[in-house]
Amino acid sequence: MTFLVPSNLLLSFIIMAVSLNGGQCGLNEALSKYLDHDLKVSKTREAKVEIEKVVKDVMGRIESADRRFKMGLEFRGSIYEKLKIKDADEFDFDLPITKLTIDEAPRSGLTNDIPMEYTTYKLRPALTEEWADLADKDNSLLSAERVVQKFSTLVKQATDDMNAAGDQKYKFQFKTNHPAVTIIFKKDDKVVYNVDLAPVIEVKKWPENLTTGWEKRKKKGWPSEDLVDSIKASSVYLVPKLYKDKSHAKRDFLWRFAFNKAEKKLLLDSEKSTDNSCRRPVVRIIKGFLVDFDWRGLRSYHIKTILLHEFETYGDINKWKREQTGERVLSAVRRLKSCLEARDGPKLKHYFLPAINIMAGVNEQQRIELVAKLRDFLENPEAALSKKN
Repeated sequence: MTFLVPSNLLLSFIIMAVSLNGGQCGLNEALSKYLDHDLKVSKTREAKVEIEKVVKDVMGRIESADRRFKMGLEFRGSIYEKLKIKDADEFDFDLPITKLTIDEAPRSGLTNDIPMEYTTYKLRPALTEEWADLADKDNSLLSAERVVQKFSTLVKQATDDMNAAGDQKYKFQFKTNHPAVTIIFKKDDKVVYNVDLAPVIEVKKWPENLTTGWEKRKKKGWPSEDLVDSIKASSVYLVPKLYKDKSHAKRDFLWRFAFNKAEKKLLLDSEKSTDNSCRRPVVRIIKGFLVDFDWRGLRSYHIKTILLHEFETYGDINKWKREQTGERVLSAVRRLKSCLEARDGPKLKHYFLPAINIMAGVNEQQRIELVAKLRDFLENPEAALSKKN
């Protein structure tokens, strides 16, 4: 049986298809221009060489001053995930404290009143005397707060000595910003770099009991089984990030789980299967929007998490071809808007710990303003980009 489509209806379908295709082409072109011109990173290699040299110098001075703080060096953050936008002026490093490395996530001392993303760290008998000044009265639980304070003092001493020597290209200042200490590089009284150093404890075994929600979630092609296995074979960190509830009895002794290495692996390894993927460009583009469209209340970590969920939801590699950049950007922004409009307030699930809402800190005024800005962008993204340029 043959069905005849009225000519006027067929013409409408053709016009709509052409319009949609033309709209996507126009948006892709605008996004490509934005990526190439507004988000271009300058002098990355030169900056990395300079920063890494200073960081290793600081680490050496710290270890000489306090042998307990012999540390490894793990590069992390947007520079090393190849997601940096604009100037290469911010660097992040995790510094695992060698003597405190453990095989499994600590369980002793855990009680129901400790949030699932946190734990306590019980010192082994061989370490109790050495770390007594940074532990509780029983020399049992290591204080995250005291470790940061001690580390901060050591960084200040190191940078003060470097300033006094007068043989550095830069002058250094510092500030404590849990869970990291920030070294500020200044030249001619202008800030050139901000470098975050975070003292962390490495946990060699992946905490499967915490991540069952992620591990058992049905994947749709991404991440692959091999990538999941690779991630589960990697370690995680305990970081001295202060718990938000200041009244918590064990607040100073809580260490938060951090999946920095796993997230870095996901963001880097996700590109290896194709030369035509837009995954990384989409992350960079929306990180650019965060700055250029003043999405106040959101952080870079929100953007990365949104995109990890997008990668998983649209796991088919064919959904992430370069010519689909516009479609993927709009999808990610719609997801972000949906998270902000959740019935019980802003809600974005941590990628590995789905019970954790990483948008809990977005207040109502920020939520209202963000939703309005995202709505305006989605109504006419090309116009928004045109105003920006």
